[in-house]
Amino acid sequence: QNPFATHTFSSSWFMMNTAFETLESPDYSSAVYDQFRDNRLIISQRLAQQLEAADSIPGYSAELTGSSDSSNYGYRYYSISAQEVMIPAFIAAYSGVDANTVELGFGRDIPLPNWQVTYDGLSKIKMLKKYFTSFTLNHAYRSNYTVSSISTNLLRQKQLQDRPGEVPLDANGDLLPLNQINTVTMSEQFAPLIGLNTKFKNNMTLRVEYKSDRNMVLSLTNNQITENRGSEWTIGAGYIIKDVKLKFVRVGRRRTNPVANLELRADVGIRDNIILIRRILEEVDQPTSGQRVTTVKVSADYRLSQRVQTKLFYDLNMSRFKTSNAFPLTTNQFGISVRLNLGQ
Repeated sequence: QNPFATHTFSSSWFMMNTAFETLESPDYSSAVYDQFRDNRLIISQRLAQQLEAADSIPGYSAELTGSSDSSNYGYRYYSISAQEVMIPAFIAAYSGVDANTVELGFGRDIPLPNWQVTYDGLSKIKMLKKYFTSFTLNHAYRSNYTVSSISTNLLRQKQLQDRPGEVPLDANGDLLPLNQINTVTMSEQFAPLIGLNTKFKNNMTLRVEYKSDRNMVLSLTNNQITENRGSEWTIGAGYIIKDVKLKFVRVGRRRTNPVANLELRADVGIRDNIILIRRILEEVDQPTSGQRVTTVKVSADYRLSQRVQTKLFYDLNMSRFKTSNAFPLTTNQFGISVRLNLGQ
């Protein structure tokens, strides 16, 4: 009987070395992706030399095979399309490290740190203290490396049983690995890259944030990389008008003149994202979806009583797509909402 195991691997990671890369228009070419393609031959050579030094296969020598424009190009038993070559080349390129020194294999020995920083010391500066009651700067970085669907390579076990003494190879002439892997994912988020939250002494608030994210998925079943890149600007402002009095018409013997704060709020957001598929063997880069979304939200909140709160709002959403299979879309929503609190 053949033992079969399946598991996943995940670790915090660091991709900031390539975080601020810009894609070249109009073909969305990427210097990091080009580096990944170059890294494959370097990793292929390292693995072949490692195998040769181990002397585990009699007569094996690290030599180039195949033609440079084919999938079986590379050093013997480790072509540029082999799983054990693609994963370290992918990690090295998108982490911004040297392919000659990157750790081989799919596992990572040392998880790399993420962080979150909040600083409110600026509000204590004498010049700013005259105008602000609070002044906070935010920054957060999160990155993750994940290998999913790691399972025992039964094809390798079958070849070892059926043909003992022979080297287990796949149809491409590569050495069959111990584990079969479907996808490798590297993700990164600046949430936010820089954020500013302030409150003025005149009851006005201001919030500015810039966020960015990217998600890179290497699929080893069809030899392609899917890139999901996004960025977002958010600007929000608020103002509180204190003790606003509303005069209601007398109804019967009762007349209510509520006095409460009127809270005004306005938020503007611009979100831009694109999803690309890079077919490695075919050397084709293609955008599959993406859009630029602009949102505007304006509202005014007023509490009529302890139990009743009203809100006047207007929401605008405009979407402009990056592919020709979708039309521009604009939606408007406006109205009045009334909230009744029965909890007290």
